[in-house]
Amino acid sequence: MVRKPLVFKDSQLWRIRPSSGQFNITNIFKMKIHFIFPSAQYDWPLVNFLRETLPDATFDCGAASGFGRYHYGIQLLAKIPWLACYAFNSWMARIKQGPLPDYICVGTDIEVIGCLLAQFFSGIKIPIIFLGFIYTPRKSLLLTKIRWLYFRILLAQITAVICYSKYESDYLPKLFRLKKTLFVATLFGGNFDVPKDWVAKNEGGPGYVVSAGRSGRDYHLLCDAVRGLPVELHIICDSSHPLQGLDCPANVTILRNCYGDKYVEELAGADMVLLILNNDNLSSGQMVLLNAMALGKLAIITRTATTMEYGEHLKTCYFVGPDSVEEIRSAIGICSKPEIRESIGAEAHRYFMENHSLEPYVQSLVKAFEKIVQHNGHGQSIAKVDDAKH
Repeated sequence: MVRKPLVFKDSQLWRIRPSSGQFNITNIFKMKIHFIFPSAQYDWPLVNFLRETLPDATFDCGAASGFGRYHYGIQLLAKIPWLACYAFNSWMARIKQGPLPDYICVGTDIEVIGCLLAQFFSGIKIPIIFLGFIYTPRKSLLLTKIRWLYFRILLAQITAVICYSKYESDYLPKLFRLKKTLFVATLFGGNFDVPKDWVAKNEGGPGYVVSAGRSGRDYHLLCDAVRGLPVELHIICDSSHPLQGLDCPANVTILRNCYGDKYVEELAGADMVLLILNNDNLSSGQMVLLNAMALGKLAIITRTATTMEYGEHLKTCYFVGPDSVEEIRSAIGICSKPEIRESIGAEAHRYFMENHSLEPYVQSLVKAFEKIVQHNGHGQSIAKVDDAKH
């Protein structure tokens, strides 16, 4: 039987924004925060929802310039000075236009450097929030020590760090020996909502399974696990580092240039998603896991300190232990049964919509911002929408 082609009603499923007024906003947070989003666009649903939830916030989005994203290493190298300059100019423009924000929110360490330079040259200090910090140690002990020292110095200069797991918010301040910088947790989610009636259903067979991502992935272990199995594995990875020295069996295909619509279609057409990770302390795999959940796909994922916060075994995903070829092979066999994939995939989609789609994600961010305000003393407390409108 031939698998039917997938048809989508929109080319960018994860950027669909409900029409104005459809957001079920329960609270409005009175906080003057300036978001620097070099890789975002003003019409992204996350930006629009933040606007409605934080009416006093301002935004500087740069993806429309065409330079906000990168796919290859050379583009990343070129992007580093651009990010610093973008944050620097955004800071300067914000204080020139006024009024001064209570906080500046950025998403990369390079943007933090740009803001610190702007703070130095302007003489105006505004608390900085680092949203979505993930620490990735290196195999080299020397590089790991250098990165540790770099982040220890950098993070000591800012007010707060928002992590994507409770484990990291407890672990990182101890790792970097930071007492003044506040670490708070929020669960990742947001810009890839998929309406329920758009969740792709697999028809026909046999199909394929897919793995994706680069940070913290163990593709060597995954290839060993699927070697000789009657499955076709597609690995979506644009970085050479996790693929270095990889011995691919005949049933594995590497997709190096798979972005945007192609990426979504690969996930939507797969029978299941495999996320095999190699670092228990690293926050990795959550985005692809949530992409799979949004599409109603069963995901087999390594059980780590951070991924355990994003699912429940045999209910919304399938957890496997680290470094175990046998456990991965067993999980693939168990999850190959259509009724199991359908049951866990449907529950995963429901779980995503209730906990990680746009509305709960932004509300989780607001709670993180409120903790920062309570700790730092800037901004106002949460007000009900009806009260804020009058």
